Amino acid sequence: MDQTVRGYLYKHKYTFLPSTEKVLKCIWRNAGEVYGVCHCTVEKIATEAKISERQVGRALNQLIELNVIKRVPTYKENGAQSRNLLVIQPDSNYTSISKEDDEAGIS
Repeated sequence: MDQTVRGYLYKHKYTFLPSTEKVLKCIWRNAGEVYGVCHCTVEKIATEAKISERQVGRALNQLIELNVIKRVPTYKENGAQSRNLLVIQPDSNYTSISKEDDEAGIS
């Protein structure tokens, strides 16, 4: 998963807003219990990333549009919606970036 997130950060470094990068790193840090799955609330992400909840929402929407993460709704036993799961998606187009490729500017 580390290599996948690093690949996303490298591939989208010019398209990500600064807040989007902070949100992705926060999701990455909190995706530990289940591999690649984060169950944090928007409020918790905003607090950890030190940005507003609206910025977190915009960043999540950008990450979903770029197929970096997937939002999976969860429900309680009584049918009420619980927090969403944020799942980091594997990048099928991602190839390992070697140090030589990085220095040569090849991606």
